[in-house]
Amino acid sequence: MGCPGRTMLWHRYTLAVPVYVLAAVTEGLTVYQAVQHFEKMGRGLLLPISSPNVLKTYLLALTVGAAVSVWQLVKERRHHLDKRDKKLKK
Repeated sequence: MGCPGRTMLWHRYTLAVPVYVLAAVTEGLTVYQAVQHFEKMGRGLLLPISSPNVLKTYLLALTVGAAVSVWQLVKERRHHLDKRDKKLKK
């Protein structure tokens, strides 16, 4: 049991980024469709605020959260792959 190979590390840290982006976009589209559905229905739940506004706020939070997460994933990828390259050069 040694360190994982360069190819395995590259796949792990490179493929995580587009998979996460795809998942975030899919969730965003689902929420967007739900906003349209709730706007057609009017007030959905018995709350002092309307359901479409809650979903729009969630959509904004999802966008910001996904952007920060992708930034962190890219940063982590760079860190692990650069560290591995420096080890191999020694």
